[in-house]
Amino acid sequence: GVYVDVINEVGTYPEEDSACRSLATTRRRGGNAGNSSVVLAKLLAARAPDCRVSWMGVVPSRQNADSAFVLAELASDGVESSLLEEVGGVDVGQPTAYIMLARDTGSRTIISTRNHLRELSIGHFARALARADEQLAAPGGVYGDPCWVHLECREMPAVLRMAEAYRAHTPSAAARHPRVLSLEVEKPHLAPSELLPLFALCDAIFLSREFLERNQEAILGGADGGGSATPGGSSATPNEHLALRCLRALLAQTPGCRALWVVGWGALGAFALDSVTRTGHFQPAFPPERVVDSVGAGDTFIAAAIYALACGAGTEQTLRCACAVAGAKVGRTGFDNIARAATFPVD
Repeated sequence: GVYVDVINEVGTYPEEDSACRSLATTRRRGGNAGNSSVVLAKLLAARAPDCRVSWMGVVPSRQNADSAFVLAELASDGVESSLLEEVGGVDVGQPTAYIMLARDTGSRTIISTRNHLRELSIGHFARALARADEQLAAPGGVYGDPCWVHLECREMPAVLRMAEAYRAHTPSAAARHPRVLSLEVEKPHLAPSELLPLFALCDAIFLSREFLERNQEAILGGADGGGSATPGGSSATPNEHLALRCLRALLAQTPGCRALWVVGWGALGAFALDSVTRTGHFQPAFPPERVVDSVGAGDTFIAAAIYALACGAGTEQTLRCACAVAGAKVGRTGFDNIARAATFPVD
């Protein structure tokens, strides 16, 4: 979704039941989908200016002050939002995150609320697909030729139904590009077994480190846990890392899956598994000289990977680009000039 982020910067993370003064307070647009949309738009603007990024999600109302703020922020960063769903309702507000950013370590601690705003409805998603196709026949269509849908998996089975609707949808005769479906699974409470039918429908799957670590016993069957030591260390090589062992186990449980599986592993780097070749990949991180702002680093990683894949990059090139752009983001405040860090295509 798209959130209002209220970020308080402190020198160091405070002790419990203490008081401290904020060194700086900023208010900006946030949220996984919002951040990824903005970074993707910035990357495409530098390399493929004819491409457009549209965000689809829920807001209380366009007239809601917080909603108007985040929508204006999206527009200023080149993200179109006319496919949104207005839900209304009493005591419903724009999702908000209160973030404490520690300057000494760059860590961020997040307390968030949905403000009683429900998730995107399946009916609205299906109608939006039809609407996006209809505009292809009109001169100067707003969305261009829809070619990639990225879903943020927040609740099941709703996201599965959206993926099924996307796969069942017959593109307009005017469509020229193949349709790609990618998925993000961040929340560790989601049960891996329930996600398998969703995985089978996707072309690219982005899983979070926390999701794999918290669910490793369920994924690996309880017979193989731990083992997440640094590649090159005494106890593990990249191929033996927990990330790739979990990805291989999930692939084995998802017959017919042809997706590229990707997981970022923070300061270590990132891993990927090609479902077709069964080849595992590892890319070390690109650490900045100093960690400045880690808010949205994971969203940046996903956006940069989608950008690289959409531009024709292979798996190794995709991981390198995603790690480079995410590393650059951590070394700066916000997302300005982030496109300069892209390593693909090579000029």
